[in-house]
Amino acid sequence: MNDVKSDLESGTGQRGLAETIIESTHQAVVVMDKHRRRVIYANPAFVTITGYTIDEITGKSLAHFRSERHNNAFYKQIWNSLEEKGQWSGEIWGRRKNGEEYPTLHTISPIFDSRFGRVRYYVSIFSDITAIKRQQSSLGDLAYQDPLTGLPNRLLLVDRLQHALRTHTRNNTQLAVMFLDLDNFKTINDTLGHAAGDQLLQAVAGRLQTILRTEDTVARLGGDEFVIVAESCPSRRGIIRIAEKALQTITEPLRIADQDVAVQASIGIAVFPDDGKDVDAILQAADQAMYQAKITEGSSYCFYTSRSKS
Repeated sequence: MNDVKSDLESGTGQRGLAETIIESTHQAVVVMDKHRRRVIYANPAFVTITGYTIDEITGKSLAHFRSERHNNAFYKQIWNSLEEKGQWSGEIWGRRKNGEEYPTLHTISPIFDSRFGRVRYYVSIFSDITAIKRQQSSLGDLAYQDPLTGLPNRLLLVDRLQHALRTHTRNNTQLAVMFLDLDNFKTINDTLGHAAGDQLLQAVAGRLQTILRTEDTVARLGGDEFVIVAESCPSRRGIIRIAEKALQTITEPLRIADQDVAVQASIGIAVFPDDGKDVDAILQAADQAMYQAKITEGSSYCFYTSRSKS
């Protein structure tokens, strides 16, 4: 500690310590001259992050390392901010030597010439935030995903259904929304336990995914409620085939908690645009049709516009 204190008490020691910190930090540090905006210094972290050597970047403009994600107006705004406010902070996408684009968090500040009291250089300090971006993306996925089954949740279902309705409105075509509810799920859950109930829901989710086409969506709303959005269904017969296939795959025997479990389901079907013009209306119609299907004993489906089908 005494050696450090001694160093700090002298200008030379302070400069030496500052150089050591800059050379050893994990943040990239780049110094540019103000007028030509050319690199006159870069620390080892810059080399590590970008893949360029010191010789390759010295004397080059930072435009050499730009990503194509930003236009000239973006960079002009940065320089204007530096002139007006004396500093700029924000996110910039850069480009490594291998061509890979990557996000960075930048702070750009002026370095004054003490003799003349004017800006002579700019120092840019930045961090590679690729890992943070990936984490944010992962969290974003979780916000739209049912944690138990991995299916889209209500939020993502509504988003996809809104998009589908707009598409089918433009094309003047129909789609089917199927509200599926497992029969006697509470009894199974209470008898075998919640862990077994979760396994059952996961198995049902997996089975429903196997019967759908690539353009279709199956989502879990919560509990034992699922919704299927079946696109490209021009005929009632085609809709019925999907509903019957869903019921058939669900009722196949399941082995849960070392026991054979018999599962049945009820499906309510609403067709856009006849049974609802928006997301709320079409989901409500399918939900009402599902309760009508519950009246029929055993696995069954029911169209909103009819009383019941089995």
